[in-house]
Amino acid sequence: MVYRQPIQQIMKSATIREVNETDSVFLAVQLLDQCNISALPVRSADKTIYSGVISKSDIASLRFLKTLQAKRDPQHILVRELMNQNPPLYVMDTDTVQTAITLMHQKHIHRLFVADAENQLVGVVSTSDILRLLVVNR
Repeated sequence: MVYRQPIQQIMKSATIREVNETDSVFLAVQLLDQCNISALPVRSADKTIYSGVISKSDIASLRFLKTLQAKRDPQHILVRELMNQNPPLYVMDTDTVQTAITLMHQKHIHRLFVADAENQLVGVVSTSDILRLLVVNR
């Protein structure tokens, strides 16, 4: 059954792009655009842990517009000022599609990062990936 497949079979695997809390939002926008992705995990200032996620929605937020209205240069607005400050949610690459669907539904999110046995981020799975799987296998 489709729901029992390991998430690694449908995830987008690639080098996970990330930014640091102290990087500029301008850099985050460039990475999001260049990589054609909607979110980036954010590393803490000391680079030891993931401290949050910054998404296109965060950048398009009212908070960002207010910052721009205050006449701040976008290159000097830090990622930590706009990011979601909850650590990124992830599933293991061996977890099932059902596990990912359940977590996305419970947390009202559209993407999950995927980690391997060493807890390194190795991919991303989105609601679009899951929908594609369901359409192909109906």
